[in-house]
Amino acid sequence: MQTQTPLVLIVQGKADDAYNICSSTLIELGETIPNPDSVEPDTVNTEIAETISMYNQVCEDDNGWLKREVDDSKERIVDKFYGTIVTACYFSNRKKMLAYFACKGFQLSLRNGVCQHTPSNAIHFAHVAFATMKDQNAVVV
Repeated sequence: MQTQTPLVLIVQGKADDAYNICSSTLIELGETIPNPDSVEPDTVNTEIAETISMYNQVCEDDNGWLKREVDDSKERIVDKFYGTIVTACYFSNRKKMLAYFACKGFQLSLRNGVCQHTPSNAIHFAHVAFATMKDQNAVVV
């Protein structure tokens, strides 16, 4: 039996399975995954505000956030899974969770430095932040 990767599952229309794999993997890697029912629009708005604040802080840092590269291979894997779970959330219609994970993925990059997954996490976050600022009553993507 061959194990399917989350991205293959998404392509096969099995986004819920991909979400579950990503969620389990992130938990195994030490990340905290909230219950989807507990993530409210206020929670997402707080995460967006915290992420923007973190971004502003690292941009003011003279050491240069973009000059710091992630050294830890585990952190690169966590970064990758945050990007993948955002995609799984999109295709499984988990909009609040998508916004939450987009914030968490970009926060990880802001905290630890850049890697090959930073650009996609930054784009996911920018999309969520823009959509949320555009319509303050909706956490939608």
